[in-house]
Amino acid sequence: MRKYVDLKVWSFSSNVNELRSLIDVGVEMGFWALGITCYPEKLEKTQEIVKKLTSEGYRVFTSLEIELLSPRALRIMSKLMKKRIFLSIKPLSLEMARRAVKLKASSIVLPINRNKLIFDSVCAKELLKREGAVEIHLVDLLKSEEKKLLRAIRMIRLEVQIARKYGIPIIVSSGATREIELLDPIIMASIAETFLKIPKEAALNSISDYPCSLLEKGGFI
Repeated sequence: MRKYVDLKVWSFSSNVNELRSLIDVGVEMGFWALGITCYPEKLEKTQEIVKKLTSEGYRVFTSLEIELLSPRALRIMSKLMKKRIFLSIKPLSLEMARRAVKLKASSIVLPINRNKLIFDSVCAKELLKREGAVEIHLVDLLKSEEKKLLRAIRMIRLEVQIARKYGIPIIVSSGATREIELLDPIIMASIAETFLKIPKEAALNSISDYPCSLLEKGGFI
């Protein structure tokens, strides 16, 4: 039986009750575990919330995402690598992506709003050495304007092909910020198969076996 995982449920609210309600919806949808996600400036508060929810029996973990806007963000990474968190990097250019994959992050997020490819064979070879994964936020795709969506799909499909060629796991997460944005795991797999041309079995693995493996390997669950 598959264990479905949503790596990215954003914790923009500091209200534990609101977040608990969001997680309850995810559990009802069939998720085995959910990542409570934040940016670095909210890490301590998010870890407190995760600790409280874990003590209540929820299967949640801290999921941190860093946008690489400049080389300065790479220096922040070195301080965070030692923390027990699922760490994702979102590079915004090919140059930053090539630098990002050399760090031992759990996943490299493929951004939606861009005009050029940010993941190539050079990135793939390095990420393979680090045993990382490529991640896509589905909500970002679904919220995009038609022109941006078509452009993003073309680029991400190519980047997914490159990653799969080198045997890198492709992970899809919701990227939800509120209940209405949470997606049923089977719908998530269907979107990945239809929009991103990921084969059905790999699409199902992208929300179950692949993220589960990373969580167990990192000791996050």
